[in-house]
Amino acid sequence: MLRLLSIQILAAVLLTVGARADDAATYKKWHDACVSGDSASIDKQIKKYEGRIAKNKKDYLAQAYLGSACALRAKESFWGTTKLKYLKRGKKILDGAVAGSPKDPLVRTIRAISYYKVPKRFKTRPTCIKDFQILVPIGIDRELSFPDPFCIVFINVLDDKLMLDVEFFQSCQD
Repeated sequence: MLRLLSIQILAAVLLTVGARADDAATYKKWHDACVSGDSASIDKQIKKYEGRIAKNKKDYLAQAYLGSACALRAKESFWGTTKLKYLKRGKKILDGAVAGSPKDPLVRTIRAISYYKVPKRFKTRPTCIKDFQILVPIGIDRELSFPDPFCIVFINVLDDKLMLDVEFFQSCQD
């Protein structure tokens, strides 16, 4: 009986990890469509993310990608008020995703990269730098204990130039 239970638990864990990798690939594909710069395409992808989140409110990876898609929509908007609306929405969603899953490096990476691209006057840069300061030691100190299908957090410790670039980035005022 105990053996059967442990096999079921192991199967559930493996299915969850596999499902997450599939979801991550799907979300990345949708996000790549957002990068095209077409407002209509971005709006279409936003609807897809919202549909996934409606099914599972704790899908923090989808929330992070939705927040990034909103930031991209802000970038592509023409009117200042529309830009601000989407930027505020994206920031709120990204912060909520990281708050809901603070130890998920993919969620934190999406926020860090999205915030780095936001103009400095919106004061997202300190959060971006803190996220990168958390992520860099993850890549240096240990092997990854989570699926990373896009190789986002891999860092070669022996590459001195990369370490100098990271140190420069962390101290840079931009």
